[in-house]
Amino acid sequence: MIRTEQLTKKYKTLSGDVLATDHVDLHFSCNGLYMILGKSGCGKTTLLNILSGLDSHDKGHIYIDGVDIGSYHEAELDHYRNLKMGVIFQEYNLISELTVWDNLRIVLEIQDWDNKSEATIQSLIVETLAKVGLNGYESRRINQLSGGERQRVAVARTLIK
Repeated sequence: MIRTEQLTKKYKTLSGDVLATDHVDLHFSCNGLYMILGKSGCGKTTLLNILSGLDSHDKGHIYIDGVDIGSYHEAELDHYRNLKMGVIFQEYNLISELTVWDNLRIVLEIQDWDNKSEATIQSLIVETLAKVGLNGYESRRINQLSGGERQRVAVARTLIK
């Protein structure tokens, strides 16, 4: 579960302060699909970056499973992002020189979990690629894919976590 209380983020610019989020209160249960809608520049990406630990907030609290992550140190944030949060970036942030398989494998290799075996890793990658309709794309390099296929690899990277 993710819950925010009075989440506020302000950016300082040459022309003055910009309030990106203003006392945002949210509650996301463990399951479900949520959409954040709004016009360009209203703070959607800032909010997602804060929730994922990629950006800091100025005021308020973020609770993940009842724990306030505002006091997390960088190593704890890395662990949180690695195991509990998946983000599909607007630019996908895939490694274009690597294959689809290797882009997904990296995500699993940096995770620390019990009974991790080569067979488990292979099974997870195959199952996840099937979920996003990319069976048979394992050996293609990212720079050989269409925009939609790259987007599905980015979705697969998030799902596999």
